[in-house]
This record gives sequence, structure tokens and C-alpha cells, in this order.
Amino acid sequence: MMWPKNFIWQLYISFLLLMAVPLLIIFWFFIQNYKKSYYDFVTNNLKVEAFLIASKISEYNLDESSNKIDSICKELSKKIATRITVISSNGDVIGDSEKDPDSMENHKNRSEVIAALRGEIGVLERYSHTLNEDMLYMAVPFIKNDKIVAVIRTSLPITVIKKTLNRMYHGIGLIVLCVAFLGALGSYLMSKKSSRPVMDIKIAAERFSNGDFSYKIPKTQIQEANEIAQSLNNMAENLKEKINLLYEEKSKIDAILSSMNEGVIAIDENGKILIINSAAYELFNIEINSANGKWIGEVIRYSEVQEFFENIIEAKRTLEKEITIYDFKKSGLKVYLRLNGTCLFDKNGKCIGGLIVASNITKLKELDEQRKEFLANVSHEMRTPLTSIKGYLETIREGNVNSPEDTKKFLDIIYSQVERLTLIVDDLLSLSLLEKDKENGEIQKVKTNLYDILKNAVEVCLPLAHQKQQKIMLNCDNTILGYFEPNLLEQAIINLLDNAIKYSEPNKNIFVEGKLDEEKKEIIISVKDEGPGIEKKHLDRLFERFYRVDKSRSRKLGGTGLGLAIVKHIAIAHKGRVSVCSSLGEGSTFFIYIPVV
Repeated sequence: MMWPKNFIWQLYISFLLLMAVPLLIIFWFFIQNYKKSYYDFVTNNLKVEAFLIASKISEYNLDESSNKIDSICKELSKKIATRITVISSNGDVIGDSEKDPDSMENHKNRSEVIAALRGEIGVLERYSHTLNEDMLYMAVPFIKNDKIVAVIRTSLPITVIKKTLNRMYHGIGLIVLCVAFLGALGSYLMSKKSSRPVMDIKIAAERFSNGDFSYKIPKTQIQEANEIAQSLNNMAENLKEKINLLYEEKSKIDAILSSMNEGVIAIDENGKILIINSAAYELFNIEINSANGKWIGEVIRYSEVQEFFENIIEAKRTLEKEITIYDFKKSGLKVYLRLNGTCLFDKNGKCIGGLIVASNITKLKELDEQRKEFLANVSHEMRTPLTSIKGYLETIREGNVNSPEDTKKFLDIIYSQVERLTLIVDDLLSLSLLEKDKENGEIQKVKTNLYDILKNAVEVCLPLAHQKQQKIMLNCDNTILGYFEPNLLEQAIINLLDNAIKYSEPNKNIFVEGKLDEEKKEIIISVKDEGPGIEKKHLDRLFERFYRVDKSRSRKLGGTGLGLAIVKHIAIAHKGRVSVCSSLGEGSTFFIYIPVV
């Protein structure tokens, strides 16, 4: 039989055993003693009855009064419910309460009779052939004149004795069962009470394991249990404080990691990811919350990162590396990453993993490329006029000019090139000032009517348009007001108009429009021409410095390559943006979007 695992039942069964074993032993001893006592009582009673009968028949002569004695036996037997037999010294039955003495056999050889004839008291259990049942016999000597003249025998059926004992056994058994039931009930109540502290501790442990440290173990009447409960309650308070501190620290770390632009990945010595922040998920195109506990190769499918981690573990020092990956979510664009890695050491100085910090340096790379391209463009743009000026000056200095007309022609060319350099320098200074004002927030905007700004810009450009028989059409509501830096915004419109006039053929129209988009809360300014249009591949780079669609034509028309860049920076200074829409042979439309303040 399996011993129950519940503490209360273990305790209950233990109490039951402690109660049942002594109770059974006591019951067994009581039954045995009672049986012996009852047998002693019965035999003693039979003996007393035998002596009383002897006293009744002592006055009769046995040989002469056998009928009288037989009558006395039958009469007394009815009163005392005991079989009475009187046997002579030679074994003949003189009287019997159950049978006719003459029909009974000689009893001289019966054991109890033999003992009585020796002067002893004979007690014996045996089967009675006369009555055909087991009997308990008590035989005592009948002494007269100091001589044993007969044997008085009393007897009872064993079944009567057993029935009496069985009734007594049943009564005692019922009492024992009642005592056992009360004991079992008491044992259960005692077990339940004794196990209550353990159950309270179990409940508390479950609540604590689920993070509920507010639960308090109630007090009991058991001092030791109260001490354990107090210790556990104190432990819960300490755990609650420590877990709260750990949670606060974790929240701080999570907040720091989440706010970092760099991707952070902590990896154990087996290559399993321990910590990864949202920036790393974004950089390596990993599904959110799918990386912790996985091998780095399952999550980051770039061999350079895996090799970098292995190099960190092997070198056990800080390493740095630049890698290139492809962002397939954005049409496979190149992404440049700088990886910084170091080993993680435990308190014993053993390397237990590595930490990789990945920084997206794509913009830095692009800015560096733009810086190089800008320097190359500036050098190229300024080298051409400088070379021309130097050549013509050397020609004049060496006296190779033969006429005043040639000298004037060379000086006019030198002057035009100086003018070109001046325009480039002025535009570069304008861009520089715009960027400085934008960074420092020094652009001063005032509430101005948009129509006035557009009208002034159109009037400035009208003479140049008239030279090419072009018309400038202005469409703007006179009620549109916004916060602008009027001079800067006017310069941006002039730059767009200047480009439209230069790149459009004679007798073409140019459209200038200003409108308010109330839904998007922004002012939209557009300049549309009927020029040759621009190929789509150039549109994204039109607003870059020194970028030209047709370099030879741009220089021929006198452009510096900085006009559109200036327009872009003026829009940005107004917290706005620019865009262009164009197709070959259909003209171009340039837009400036400025948010309504």
C-alpha cells in the first residue's frame, strides 16, 4: 500500500496507528481476561450450586431415596437452569435433571467423576452423548460420615456460555467502535490542527513563488510554527524589496537600451543571446522578441557578425570592425555598420561571453562621400575660371597681345570669370549662413502676406523673362498669411524663377502659384516651367550642391550649381521641405512646403 503524500493524511494515519494499536491490545487483553473471569465465575457458580445440592440431599439415604433425589434434581434444575446429576460411588446415576437415571449408563469412568471420587473437584469440557452437545462439567465429592458416598455434578451447555460471551463481545465491540470513531475524529481534528501551520506555509510558498509577497502567514498556537512563519514573512519582505530593486534596475537598463540608437547584443560563451535591444532588432531585421536564448547564427544571418563574436572570445579584448549588410526591407539598400565588441568577465576573471555594440554609420559614410564630392566639385568649379584667368593674364603679361582690342577682349573674359568666382563664393557664403542660422535657430520670421513675397520675386525676374519673350503667370490668394523670413523666401523664389527662365525656350510661360492646404496645415509654393524636363534618375539629387543634369549647358548659362541647394536650405530654415516633379519634354514643377505656424 502506498503511503499518502499529503502531510495531513500522513499525520492522521500516524495518529490512528498510535491510537488503534494500544486500543486493539487493550481490547484483546480485556477479552481474554473477561473470558477467563467469566469461566471462573461459571465454574465457581457450578461448584457453589453443587455444594448447595449436596446440602439438600444430605438428609436422604442414597440407596433408599433414589427417586426422591431424582425429583429434587429435576426441581432444582428448573430454578437454577443448570443440569444436575447425582452419581453413586460405584458410578450408577441416582438422579438427573434431564434424563431418567435408569436409562443412563454408568459414569464411573468419566474423568470429572474419577477426580471427584478421589476427593478432588473435577472440571471438564467435553461432549455429552446423553444430550448430544458440548458441556462444561463441575463434579464435587459428596462426603458423609467422612466418606465419599457419591458425586454431585452440575453442568452447563457450552453454547449457553458462548452466547453469553458473544453478547458481551458485541457490547464491548460496539463500545470499542464508538471509542475508535471518536478517536479517529479526534485524530483527524488534531491532524488538521497540527497540519494547519504546514498548509499555511505551503500556501505562502505558492503565493511567494507567484510573486505575491503581500501574503502573511497567520499565527498559530505552536511556538515553533510561529517562528518559522515569522522567518518566512521576513524573507518575503526582503525578497519583495530586492525584487523591486532588481525590477527598477532592469527597467532602467531596458530604458537605456531601448533609447540607444546603437544595437546592443550580449551573448554567452556558447553563442546564446542573453540581451538584445530594439535598435539591434531593427538593424539586423530580426523579429521582435524572437532572439533571446537562441544561438546567434539562428538570429543574425551575417557571417561577419558571427566571426566577430568568435574573435572577441578568442582575443579576450576589445575589437572593432566595419561591415556592410543589406536592408531587404528597403529594397536591399546598403547599410554600413561599425561593430565594437568586448569580452564579458565574471568575478574570477573568466570570460563568460561577449558584448557587441553595432552603430549605423551609413549617414556618416554618405556625408563623407558628399563632403568628398563637394570638395571635388568646388575645386573643379573654381579651377576652371582660375585656369582661364591665369592663362589670359600670362598672355597679357608676356606681351603676346598685339592690339588694344585683344587686350580688352581678354580683360572682359577675365572679368566674367572673376564674376563667376564671385557668384560661387557668394552662394557658398549664403549656404554657410543658412546652415549656421538653422543650427542656431537665429532665422527671424515675421507674419507676412505670401502674395507680396511672390509678387516681389516675379518683378525682380521679369526683365530677364522679357529678354526671352517669356511670360510669368502669378496665381496666389491675397489673404494667405504666414510666418516667413521675407528676404530668404523671396531669394528662394527668385532662384527657382531664374532656373525656369534659363532652361525654358523663348516664348514659353512660367507659372508661379501659392496656396494654403488647410487639411495638412501647410503653405505650398510652386514654380512650373515649360522647359525640356528632367530625367527621373536625376530628380533625387537635384537639390545637392553643384549637381547638374547637363554640366556644359549649366556653365554656359552661368549657373553656379548651388541655386537649388540654397532653395532647399531656405525651406528647411522655415521648418519646411522641397520637392520636384518632372518628365522629359513636359517641363518641371518645383515645390516649397512651409508649415503653418
